[in-house]
Order: sequence, then structure tokens, then C-alpha cells
Amino acid sequence: MSSTRFPQRRRTSAGEERRRQIVEATIRLLARHGPAGTAFTSIASEAALSSPGLISYHFTDKTDLMSQVVEHILTSLGSSLAARVAEAGDDPVARLRAYLAELVRYQDTHRDEVAAVWRLLATGAAEALTGRGRTTALPPTLLTEILRDGQRRGAFRPFDVDVMAQALHCSAEGYRERFLTDDHADADAFTAELTELFIRATAP
Repeated sequence: MSSTRFPQRRRTSAGEERRRQIVEATIRLLARHGPAGTAFTSIASEAALSSPGLISYHFTDKTDLMSQVVEHILTSLGSSLAARVAEAGDDPVARLRAYLAELVRYQDTHRDEVAAVWRLLATGAAEALTGRGRTTALPPTLLTEILRDGQRRGAFRPFDVDVMAQALHCSAEGYRERFLTDDHADADAFTAELTELFIRATAP
């Protein structure tokens, strides 16, 4: 009996661009309609694809696509945070200020991405977050490193780093509620208050 050989899917620049196109279209639909509005036919229309079959070529199924969407958003956020913190230099307090400022700024300038993640959470699609080892909407590793380094160097008081990191993230996520309910939400003012709160909370 002869066997049928299927060509292996190779990652090409054109293929990567098509995957990005699909992911970004899915983010826009998630932000507006939630997971219920992300049928492959809707995504194909939003991404201006000739056929929904092109999505199936690049992603195993809808769960795979949603997992890639979340990975894309968290990677984007993580890169933005790392770049902003690196610019702050070596001082732990300056690095914490930079982290807080970028965390709020990202939410303000990437509202579709933020809405997409929260709509997945709200509808119980947690497998999209946990499928790649994620257990939270925001990546805490860099923040815990900043806090532990600050404690080692005497810039921060003793405290439970994991609890402080969670408190900070939960507080920062509150900015989403601000801009959803206030058309005049001020990211800079929110950042200033949040920074003052946590600089005082971590001070030795």
C-alpha cells in the first residue's frame, strides 16, 4: 500500500506575515464581539482573506489561534515593559517607576489587545492563557526581579514580593476600568497616583 506524503509547512516571511494578519484581525474581533464573534468566516472577512481555509492552514484549530493571540499580546507587552525598564538604568526605584508607567501606557495605547484578553477571561476561555504556561493576564517576572533586586540593595523594604507584584498588577489593571467608564481618562494622572502609591508602599 502506498502512503501519501503531505508537504511540510515551512515558516516563510510571507507565511509569518499572513499569521500576523490573522492574529491582528482576531484581536479586533475579540475586542468588539468576544469569542462568539470570532468564527473563521468572520476572521477571514476581517483579515481580507480569500477563504477561511487559509486560517486552518496556519492554525490547527480555534484554540490554537486563541492561544497564539494571547501569546502575541503578552509578548508585545513584555517587550514594551523590558525596553522601558532598560532605559531607566540600574536604579531599582527608577526601574519600578518605568515599569508602572509603561504598564499603564500600554493599556492606553493598545486598547483592542487589552479588551481581547479580558473578553477571553470573562467568557471562561482560560485555556488560551494557560495553554502555554500562562496563569495571569500580565507577565510578572520582570516586576518580581525589580522588586527583589531593590530589596537586596536596600532600596525597598522587606515584603512578600509575589503579593506586592500581584497588588501592583491588579491596581494597574484598574486603568482599563477608567477608560471604559470615562472618555476623559488621563493615563498620565493615573500613572502619577499609582507610582506615588507603590513608591511609598515599597520604601524602606
